[in-house]
Amino acid sequence: MRSGDFTPRSGGGPTVLYIAGSGRSGSTVLERAIGAIDGYVNVGELLDLPRKVAPNDERCGCGRPFHDCPFWQAVGDLLPHGWDAGELRRLHHLQQRVARQRFLPRLLTGATGGRFRHQLAEYVEGLASIYQAVSDVSGQRVVVDASKWPALALALYSGGMDVRVIHLVRDPRGVAHSLSRHVDRPHGRAHAEEHMFRKPPVVGAASWLTTQAEIDLLAWRGLPVRQVSYEEFVREPGNVLARVLSGLSLPLPPGGLQHVHDNTIRLPASHGLSGNPSRFTVGAVELRQDERWRRDMAMHDRVLVGLVVSPRRLFTRTGGLPRSTPVPLPAIEGDPSPPAVSVVLTVPGGVPSSDSVRSVLDQEYPGKIELVLVGGRSHHPVDDVQGDRTRMVVHVPLEGPVSLAEARNAGLKAATGSLIAGLEDGHVWSPHKTQLQVAELRLRPDVLAVGGRLSTADTSVASGRSRARPARTVRRRPERHLAYSARILRRDALAKAGRYDETTSDPSEVDDRFVARLTRVGKVSAIDDIVAVRVSPTVTATFSGNHGNGGREISCGSPPPAALSDSPTRGSERAGG
Repeated sequence: MRSGDFTPRSGGGPTVLYIAGSGRSGSTVLERAIGAIDGYVNVGELLDLPRKVAPNDERCGCGRPFHDCPFWQAVGDLLPHGWDAGELRRLHHLQQRVARQRFLPRLLTGATGGRFRHQLAEYVEGLASIYQAVSDVSGQRVVVDASKWPALALALYSGGMDVRVIHLVRDPRGVAHSLSRHVDRPHGRAHAEEHMFRKPPVVGAASWLTTQAEIDLLAWRGLPVRQVSYEEFVREPGNVLARVLSGLSLPLPPGGLQHVHDNTIRLPASHGLSGNPSRFTVGAVELRQDERWRRDMAMHDRVLVGLVVSPRRLFTRTGGLPRSTPVPLPAIEGDPSPPAVSVVLTVPGGVPSSDSVRSVLDQEYPGKIELVLVGGRSHHPVDDVQGDRTRMVVHVPLEGPVSLAEARNAGLKAATGSLIAGLEDGHVWSPHKTQLQVAELRLRPDVLAVGGRLSTADTSVASGRSRARPARTVRRRPERHLAYSARILRRDALAKAGRYDETTSDPSEVDDRFVARLTRVGKVSAIDDIVAVRVSPTVTATFSGNHGNGGREISCGSPPPAALSDSPTRGSERAGG
């Protein structure tokens, strides 16, 4: 990973990718999956290093005792005091004084007295030196720490470190049941019989609820936080990893997910500390949801757990990614600029809806957008492209009567972008439609098209007041969300699926036939967001024109005639784009 791929919050030091969540949520396998990506190194649960791993000489993930592991000894050689037992005790003592749950109010409000502030600075300085040494020895820039305690993440952030948080959430019933079970802990040097800590189901549920609330406060304090569902990670590990790294503005190098195939991850040996017994598993690991709670958990425990966590169930959503800023487009080596997008809008007469045109030209997308207007008047009714070289309007005049399919194919012929989208006149796009869907296409190179939800009425989207969020993927039947105004295609999709069928005389079948072919020749996806809104009725009509003339009139950086830019008249009938 190149140092220029992302900008750290603080100068020079490594970035800490911190996994926060309750125990038994799958953090060990998530941490190792990220640590296998070039540019990342996983350290396990660094919280346990001074309090348990080093004092007891527990085994590293490579299988060697901590003090015999070449990696950790090289890290210690870079520290001012090495792995001195007294220094480790001091570090653990400081952690008990500044980075526990009881100190969250102080860390959140910044109401820290002189003594507390001094101890916090000492503690963060000690951990920062370990993170820096790990980065130096491994040659990686991002250190993945699965310590899970929200207070520790907040302490590091308050001390000035660049901390980005993955909020890992698992079904609380699964967590409560797992915490109540006997699980061997094979970390001891002598392999003595040892078990991971246990809690009764009700106590485990209460701990889960408290932890989720604490992690919510991290985002309120200003930490970058992205939520990951354990269940979704098990189903689609590659997509989830790519999406969460993008959401945290962390790089994913080309081929970074080669170790992930469907729901199987090939895990190399690592030097992570503490955590789940899966720490010592090497090779191909098939991810399967641990749903033993459905079979083994007593009904009264299920009911009690449900009651304990009901406040969270009522007032928040624990699945999916949190609402925040738009997804940053993931960089692709050799292609740092966003791909150009062509949008085909067919209009049978008059001029297109100014709302429809503006929703395309006003997209929150840094790349080039080419609006292809097929038929209708030869000028667009707005001057949004004036002075903006990333927005272009192309006019394709038609002569003689043509069908809807012929008009769309004329637009495709004139389109030059590497990605193709469509818009029906009278529909408007969400401001972040292009950004979200292009990000999904980049994260999933195997997908030919990405759709989204089409709404009949949503004034917040229509007026541009909606806020984007890192999009969740529609899990079932994404082909149902490939409406013309709601999808975006790779140009390759046209080569594989063909163009619109000009033999049909029924306009309603034009899109159905195209989508049916598209889903037969490749994979499709859809994001769980409203990306387009139908704000006025659409009436099918016959186009005027002969698209065989190949005419193109290009407007870029010049306003339309004054007579058309004030109050344009529109035809009473429009064809679906």
